[in-house]
Amino acid sequence: MPEDINHEQQETAEKNTSKEENGNFFSRYGKFFLIAIILIVQCSAAYFLVNTYYEDISDWMEAINPKEEAYHSFENIIINPQGSAGERYLLLSVVVEVGSGDDARLLENRQAEIVDRINTILTRRTVKELANLENREKLKQQIGSMINNLLEKKSVRNLFFTKYVLQ
Repeated sequence: MPEDINHEQQETAEKNTSKEENGNFFSRYGKFFLIAIILIVQCSAAYFLVNTYYEDISDWMEAINPKEEAYHSFENIIINPQGSAGERYLLLSVVVEVGSGDDARLLENRQAEIVDRINTILTRRTVKELANLENREKLKQQIGSMINNLLEKKSVRNLFFTKYVLQ
């Protein structure tokens, strides 16, 4: 009989420990599953809202803060590429889009300095570098950064090569 009691106690103890282990499992990992479900629901809701109302929100924001654009052009900049011995040249015209008319006036006031710096940037390039299309985008970025540094603010929104003739 004492063996039966011990055996029953062992079975009861085993059932209790297995219940505790199951309880610990759900209490330990249940939090992570709950957080994951909440994140999935939030991401789905955000995707739905942005997908549905993006254009309306964008139009509303533009109505509140209308874009002011101004352009300034630097026409017919002629440079001799590095290593060309004066036999080759690049004819370049650049249009800079800035955020305001004030910024365009700053560009106009500092035109000589900006053209000089553009010349400096471009004369360091070889004919091969200037002919490469991928390098043109890098040149645009470099010229835009130079103008922003010169004006001491980020005013350049876009930069266009309206004339790019390499002879």
